[in-house]
Parts: sequence; C-alpha cells; structure tokens
Amino acid sequence: MSIDPRLLLRSMFEAAIAAAQSDLCVPPFLPPRPASCCLAEKQP
Repeated sequence: MSIDPRLLLRSMFEAAIAAAQSDLCVPPFLPPRPASCCLAEKQP
C-alpha cells in the first residue's frame, strides 16, 4: 500500500498547525483570571 506523498505532507502540515493553536495549548498553563480588571492599586 502506498500513500500519495503530497497527501501525507499536507496532513502532517495541518496536524502541526492544529497543534500550534495558542487558543488550545496555552490556557491550561495560565494562572486563573483575576477577579477584577485592575491589577495595580492606586497610589495616594
């Protein structure tokens, strides 16, 4: 059984692109979102 080299390369490329999507691979490593939108306290 032989696979078309172009089809193989295309499927490998699409798998690499899917694995590199930051929306999917980054969030599990981020800390929880803060309760408020302000991260710094106001200075007097």
